[in-house]
Amino acid sequence: MPPDVPPSETPPTEAGTAAGISVPEPPELRRAWGAWPLLVIGLMVLCVLTFLIARIFAW
Repeated sequence: MPPDVPPSETPPTEAGTAAGISVPEPPELRRAWGAWPLLVIGLMVLCVLTFLIARIFAW
């Protein structure tokens, strides 16, 4: 125990970093998919399926 601290007291703890966080944290991520991209992809899939089914029955 250091000589300047009485036995009944706890010595001060050391700081983890001297000047706070050294590397800035990355920004939080937003939602990856909104309603519009999913709607467009769904319509494209529906169009392709409709085309394929029409080709099968027309053959």
